[in-house]
Amino acid sequence: MPAAYLLSTLSIRTLLDLDSNSRLHDERKAQEVLNVLKRIRIADFACGSGTLLTASYSSVYKILSILKLNGYNVDLKASQKELIEQGIWGLDALKYASQITAINLALISEGNIIRENVYTVLLGVKKDSTSNRARGFLGSLEIIERGSLGGMDLYTKTQSPIANAVTLQGEDGSELRLPESFDLIIMNPPFTRATGRVGEEFAGKERGLFGFVTDEESRNAMLLRLKELRNKVQEDLLYIATGLPRSQIPEPIADVISGRSQELSEFVNIGQAGEGLLFLYLTYKKANNNGIISFVLPKNLLSGVSWFLARSLLVSKFNLKYVIASSDSEKGYNFSEGTNLSEILLVAQRKDNHADDEETNFVVLLKKPRNSLEAVSYAESIIGGWNQNAVIIKAKRKDLLRNIANWGVFVAFNDPLLVDEALSVMDGKLKGNKIPISNLGRIAETVGIDRHQFNDLYEVLDSGPYSVIYGGEEEVRKVMLISPNKYARARQNDKRGEEIFNEYAGKVLVPNRIRLNTAHALALYSKERTLSNLFYAVNLKKDCNEIESEKALVAWLNSTWGLLTILAERQETEGAFISHNLTQWRLQPVLDVCALDKDYIMSLAAVFDKYASVDFGRIPNQYGTFNKDRFNFDMEILHTLNPGLSQADAEDYLKGLYTRLNNSLTT
Repeated sequence: MPAAYLLSTLSIRTLLDLDSNSRLHDERKAQEVLNVLKRIRIADFACGSGTLLTASYSSVYKILSILKLNGYNVDLKASQKELIEQGIWGLDALKYASQITAINLALISEGNIIRENVYTVLLGVKKDSTSNRARGFLGSLEIIERGSLGGMDLYTKTQSPIANAVTLQGEDGSELRLPESFDLIIMNPPFTRATGRVGEEFAGKERGLFGFVTDEESRNAMLLRLKELRNKVQEDLLYIATGLPRSQIPEPIADVISGRSQELSEFVNIGQAGEGLLFLYLTYKKANNNGIISFVLPKNLLSGVSWFLARSLLVSKFNLKYVIASSDSEKGYNFSEGTNLSEILLVAQRKDNHADDEETNFVVLLKKPRNSLEAVSYAESIIGGWNQNAVIIKAKRKDLLRNIANWGVFVAFNDPLLVDEALSVMDGKLKGNKIPISNLGRIAETVGIDRHQFNDLYEVLDSGPYSVIYGGEEEVRKVMLISPNKYARARQNDKRGEEIFNEYAGKVLVPNRIRLNTAHALALYSKERTLSNLFYAVNLKKDCNEIESEKALVAWLNSTWGLLTILAERQETEGAFISHNLTQWRLQPVLDVCALDKDYIMSLAAVFDKYASVDFGRIPNQYGTFNKDRFNFDMEILHTLNPGLSQADAEDYLKGLYTRLNNSLTT
C-alpha cells in the first residue's frame, strides 16, 4: 500500500510539473493544473483490487483540495464524481478483482456515482464460429493490436454491489472503446512467463501465467496467441532500438542491434522477460504525448538481457524520470505484497523528441515508507531532491545510453561515491591512473557453457572421464585456487560430450549465481581444466592465454575493484542473491590482461600465487573490521597498476573505499 502512494504521488506531480505545493499559489500555474485535472484520464490495464487507481485518485484529490484552500473555485464533490465516472479506467482478467476495484472506487467518493469504467477482460479461449477451433485471448494485451476490445464476448462491464454505484451494461456485441490515449497509466502487472503447466505430472514445476488452464488445446491456443503477439512486439521494439544513436551506445550492443553480430543476440530477444514487458509496450501505445507511465516491475528491468529492448524503448520514447529501488534489508527489496523478489518503481514521461539536459533520478531507499502518509512525504521530498531515508543519483540521457546494457549500475550501491568509483573503474581509471579495461568477451576465446547445457550433457559421478566442479556451496567459494570436486561422463552422446569439454573446459571460473553474504572469492582458478554447473569456464584468446595472464585476471576479479564492477553489473534476484549469465559476463568490464605489459602481468600473477589459498572470509566481513589479508591483497594490486601512488595516499584511499563499501554491503 505505501508503494502505491509513493508511485502515484510521483506520477501525478510529474504529470502536472509540480515540484512543490508552493507553485500552486501562482495563478497561471494553478489554472494550468486545473485544466489538466478536468480532463485527466488514468488507466490500469491489470488493476487487481484497484490499489494503484485509488492511490492515484487520492493524489489528484489532494491537489484539488490544495487549490480549493488557495481560494480557487473547485467543487470537490463534482470533481470526485467526474474523476471516477469519466477519468479512471480499470481492466482485469479476474472478475472478482475488477469487482473489488469498482467497490473501492465507489467507497472513496462522496459524490453520487452512477457508473464506473471498470471491466473484466477475457484471458482465455473461445471457439471460432467457422473452424470450431479454440482461439486464445490475452486480456488487456489484446489492446496492443486492436486498440479496443472488440465485442462483449471479450469484456464485461463490472457491476458494483454498492448502491448507486452501478456501471452501465453495454449492448451485446458492442465494442469497448477506450480513450485514444491516457494522461497516466499506472500498473503493477503480472511479471511471469506464460510457461506454467498443470496436472500431476507437472507437480512442483513452474506454473506461470497460464498454469490455471487445464485443457491442453486451450492452453496451446493461448500460448500460440502469446507467441504471435510477442513476436510482433519484439519486431517493433527492435525497430525502435535501431534508432538509438550508434555513437553513444556500447559498440557490441550497436553491432547486435544492426545485425552485424550474432554474438550477443540474446539482447534482441524478449523471451525471458515475462508479461511485464508486454504491458510496458502497451502503455507506450496508449500514453499520450507528455503522458506518464508508472510501473512496479522486477529489478531485472535494469540489468536483464531480455529487458534490453524495454530499456531501448524507455530511452527512445520516454524521458525516464524516476527509478526507485530498495536497500531496506529489514522491510525487503520488494514493493508488491505477494513477492520477496527485488523490484523497482518506475516513472517515465512520453516524449519522441529529447533534450540533452534530460535527467533521470535513480533513488535507493534506505528505509521504505511505513504507511501512505509517509509515502506521500517521501514522494514530495524526492521531487524536491533530498530525502533523509534515500540516496538520489542523477543521470543524464547520455549516461543511460552509454550504460544501456545495464542501468543497474546507478542503483548498485546506496552511496553515490561508490557508483562514481565503479563507473570510473569501468571507464579505465584506477585512482586517477589509466588502466586497460575491456569486455571479457573481447579478450576471451570462449566463455562457459551454462548449467542447462551442463546438466543436459553430463552425468555427475564419483568417477569418470571428466573432472568437474559441481555445486556452489560456501566451501567451493572459500579461496581462489581450487581443485575439481567431482567427475562426469556424457549422458548419451560421448563424442559431443568430449567435443564440448575439449572446447570449453578452462581454469578460470566465473560464477553464474552468487549469494554475497556467503561467498568468499568471486572468481576461481582451477588446478586443471574443468567445467562446472554453476561457474563458467573462461579461456583467453590464444595470444594471451598464458598461465600468468589467467592468474592476473582472477586476481583482478577478486580485488575490491573487480567486486565493485561485478556488483555494478549484477542482475539482482533478491537482495544479496544475484546472478551473472553468460551474456552479462561477455559484456563484463574487466582488466584487459591481453593489453597489459608483461611486467604488470607477472606482478599480478605473483600476487595471485601469494594469496591463492588465503580465505579472506565472507565478502561482507572483508570490509567491516580491518582484514589484513584483504587489505594487503588490494594494496599490492593497487601499487602494481598505479605505481606512482604513495603508500600514504594508497592507504587513505583504500580505507575510505572499504568504509563506504562496508556501509553499503551491511545496509
